[in-house]
Amino acid sequence: MKNNTLVAIAFLFMFTARAQDSASSGGLNPRTKPPREPWYTRLVYGGNVGLQFGNATLVDVSPIVGYRVTERLVPAVGITYQYINIRFNNGQRYINTIYGCSGILRYYFLDNLYGHAEYQKLNGQWFPWQQNERYWITGLLVGGGYRQMLGANVGLGLTVLWNLYDTPEWPYQNPIVRLGVGVGF
Repeated sequence: MKNNTLVAIAFLFMFTARAQDSASSGGLNPRTKPPREPWYTRLVYGGNVGLQFGNATLVDVSPIVGYRVTERLVPAVGITYQYINIRFNNGQRYINTIYGCSGILRYYFLDNLYGHAEYQKLNGQWFPWQQNERYWITGLLVGGGYRQMLGANVGLGLTVLWNLYDTPEWPYQNPIVRLGVGVGF
């Protein structure tokens, strides 16, 4: 009888200890790490799409894909395509197709406030009198912005940037103001 009681107490003790181990670790062995999330769940998407029609026609498509390294640090790459067609009062036209790429680094200081640095290369015809001459120009854009979340994974962002390599060819005036929608940001 004494042996049966000891076996029953030992059995209850092992069962109770195992139940506590399962409950405290969510059913996982505490020595094993929780499964890592797949890398593609850390991808973020965003960019800009712009349309303007009239005497000055502009079509801008600039998608961005980034990777959330930490909750605050997001490096990204982007491509740019722009079509510009300006009709002047004297009947002349300026038509340009611009394309390029960007390397971007964004750091969130707070949940909604971020710093932004971007190295951008653009190819185009930069002066109206050089309609057949295309070449690359470089911009180093720095600044910051504010993001307002519209849902769990969708946010509206306002970014203000300054080009530190401002040249006569550069197509945008300082400051550069961008308003965009990000998915996953």
